Amino acid sequence: MTRPISQARMQYYPTPPGVAEAIAHALTRSAPGLIRAIDPACGEGTALCLASTGLGDPLDRYGIELNQQRAEIARTKLTRTLHSDIRTTRVANAAFGLCFLNPPYDYDVTAAPDEAAQRLELHFLQASLRYLAPAGVLVYLISDRRLGQRVTSLLAYQLERIQVFRFPPEEYARFRQIVLLGTRKPKPCREDQVLGMLRAIHTGTLVPPDLPVSLDPPYPIPVSSRVPHLLFQNLALDPEDLVHEIDQYGVYAATFHRLHPDSDAQRLRPLMPLRRGHLALVLASGHLNNELVTDRRGTRLLVKGRTEKDVSRTEEHADDGSTIITERDLLKIVITALDLRSGELQTIQ
Repeated sequence: MTRPISQARMQYYPTPPGVAEAIAHALTRSAPGLIRAIDPACGEGTALCLASTGLGDPLDRYGIELNQQRAEIARTKLTRTLHSDIRTTRVANAAFGLCFLNPPYDYDVTAAPDEAAQRLELHFLQASLRYLAPAGVLVYLISDRRLGQRVTSLLAYQLERIQVFRFPPEEYARFRQIVLLGTRKPKPCREDQVLGMLRAIHTGTLVPPDLPVSLDPPYPIPVSSRVPHLLFQNLALDPEDLVHEIDQYGVYAATFHRLHPDSDAQRLRPLMPLRRGHLALVLASGHLNNELVTDRRGTRLLVKGRTEKDVSRTEEHADDGSTIITERDLLKIVITALDLRSGELQTIQ
């Protein structure tokens, strides 16, 4: 496929279902508890779901996808999906036990004119390794032609127990894709033997085996610590993500309940009977606005209270003949009641 056609598809080459299902047999749960899995180029979310099928519950799946249509489909399959470029996201470091990465195969077109363009395979790998928790497992799908020096050095430095397998023959013939599995080291260190193996695969002097139907022993996926609000945000404003953030973390709900309290939850019984002055203050403050009350004669009234300010003006004459004017603000309680039977409006001050 030519590069212009590849770019028109936004470098989208979904993982073959058979490959994702084989990967699922290479992974297992390490212990009971929550597992978080992430796919930084999730497409429609199918590959991550298939690859993590055998991990059981509880399992949270996260995805990032640039294409809007595919992101909307992924939202129906994954726990959280960001419609975004990976470069405009904020994701918690070391928070995921599994990272499934099938990155786009191209150059970074956002590079500055005076900078050499970086391969997207490397850029996505650098970001994904930050997401992985210690002992977390990386599943990296890449063409063996793209195992350049920087990619192989990063893999050998950050991962241990690295194994490499080829796609099935009919799939491998198209793009020479491989599946690389590895566990993140607690402390990064250089391993020349692993580095030499990866470079031999890149040059073709070493041919990795075909991807097996199952792997023994499988890679254990560590459980994740529970975090009240996991950092997983889009720096660009996406309407779908904005609605989710407002619903979960916004002040709208709290403000709405303060302004419109639930009447059943707010019914309180005073310790002592209220006096007339107390009732007038409750009415004037608005707590009983639009309340239906029934007087002793059975008349139903719709009441509303308010407070009005009145100014009291007094004049005093001093001994020297001057006039002293004093003004005082007086708060006046006004209660309006609508007789629902006659329609008569009564005002009590």
